[in-house]
Amino acid sequence: MNWDAVGAVGEIIGALGVIVTLGYLARQVSENSRQMKTASVISINQLANEAFDPIYNNDRNIRIWTQGQASPPELSAEDEAVFSLLMSRLVNVFLKLLAMSYGSTRWAVPISSPKRPERS
Repeated sequence: MNWDAVGAVGEIIGALGVIVTLGYLARQVSENSRQMKTASVISINQLANEAFDPIYNNDRNIRIWTQGQASPPELSAEDEAVFSLLMSRLVNVFLKLLAMSYGSTRWAVPISSPKRPERS
């Protein structure tokens, strides 16, 4: 066997090594993408659950929530403020979900105390 033949065998082995490495990397990227999608779904579910926690975990908030959806004008001033904060919390979570979906934070807004409109 001469040196040209040894060089050719080396090149073939090197090419096979590159192909195997590229296949391995492609599999790793695919696995990582799958894990990222799963983590994203889990994160979205956690955000939605956290948004509704104050409503579900408090009898008073459940009453305010249901009354606020059915007939908002019948809420007392205090209950109206609580309902407004619950709604702000939900809207903020859904804006965060939009930001996650589109890769932007321009949708995220801080939750602030509601300004009570003047009643006539």
